[in-house]
Amino acid sequence: MNNIWKTGPIALGLGWVEVLFGGWLIISPFVLGFADEKVGLLNNLVSGIVLILLALASSRNGLMRIFIILEAGWLYGSAFGWAARVGKEPYLWNGLIVAVLVIFFCVASETPYPVGYRAKE
Repeated sequence: MNNIWKTGPIALGLGWVEVLFGGWLIISPFVLGFADEKVGLLNNLVSGIVLILLALASSRNGLMRIFIILEAGWLYGSAFGWAARVGKEPYLWNGLIVAVLVIFFCVASETPYPVGYRAKE
């Protein structure tokens, strides 16, 4: 019986880019100058750590990429939701750009074919 909720181990593929984006989220408050705002700092730290963990977990189970898309949705929404409270434009643009790029690379890393698939000639 095939269990559709577990895909099995897959290569990290483009997931390493998501790990880099998670690292960027962790350091971006300090680089872009909104580390003094607790909401922006905490959101980026937690989102970065969660993104790294989800990217690494997706190499064990490909369906974990669903949660990466949800995390990117959170980044996108929180960029608008807390931009006024943080009061700094780099917070808004950082959240929006990283969210769109995470979604792009998450979708680009997916393949509809199973591991070891070869097209018949």
